[in-house]
Amino acid sequence: MSDESGSSKMAFFLAGLGIGAILALLFAPKSGEETRQYITGKAGEGKDFVASRSKEPWYPSRKKNCPRLSKPGGRLTRRKNRKRARQRADG
Repeated sequence: MSDESGSSKMAFFLAGLGIGAILALLFAPKSGEETRQYITGKAGEGKDFVASRSKEPWYPSRKKNCPRLSKPGGRLTRRKNRKRARQRADG
């Protein structure tokens, strides 16, 4: 195998990017205006989705609210126990 420099890898990447963009334009099933409207609509849906999800509570205190981590023998409990054991051993 030959060693390729970073610049040749970047050149191949950019060439592939250009070829992909040209093919996308050639085979696009919709006109530019329709595609822009579609993208704008999907971006709005994504924005609304993120806004609605951000209103839902996410475990602000993982220790108390996440049952998988806070149960006895859960990952958080085991990690704390290992940390305490190391602290005792060190000093």
